[in-house]
Amino acid sequence: MYKHIYFEPWIGRYYRKRPRPRILVLGESHYEASIQNRDFTRKLTEQFVRGDWAHRFWTNISQVISGRHHTEIDRAATWHGIAFYNYIQVIAANRPRKAPTPQMFSDAEPAFFELLAKLRPTHVIVCGFRLWCDLPPFGGRTGTFRQGRRVHPWGEYVVGGHVIRAMPICHPSTGFSAPHWNPAVRRFLSDDLPDRRRR
Repeated sequence: MYKHIYFEPWIGRYYRKRPRPRILVLGESHYEASIQNRDFTRKLTEQFVRGDWAHRFWTNISQVISGRHHTEIDRAATWHGIAFYNYIQVIAANRPRKAPTPQMFSDAEPAFFELLAKLRPTHVIVCGFRLWCDLPPFGGRTGTFRQGRRVHPWGEYVVGGHVIRAMPICHPSTGFSAPHWNPAVRRFLSDDLPDRRRR
């Protein structure tokens, strides 16, 4: 049971068996006023994994992590190896693309750190720069790395002595190119990150 978490995370069948990298995909929020079920995040992901439905967000995440075209993705192999969680723990709005309030982001911090302590991921892929900018401050190292023409930031949380490294990507719902982001994510997961500094 969770103390602060309402929308329970999807935890892949093999996630806890992975030594490194253990990947947590961090989404921002749900947008549907009728949603009240604690297992909504898990149910949506489960339905995607079974092939009951398709959605751009889940498909793009699958492509970024696997490096494969959407027609070649093994959904079960990809999603049973990772965890997925939405940061905001209330319904953010009744329609997509409406930003959660500053209070919603602040209220979500205890649940987020509870999640990190329980799941102990090694890497967090943060979906969207708005979410990245509203995450709690990092307690460990931060830095950047260059992949192609773009410079990517990263930072570390230290929870119970466990170091958890995070980086942002563009939000996978719209205007997203998985082939563009896959090399950066692959580099991030390899831990080959120079230019380290303390925040």
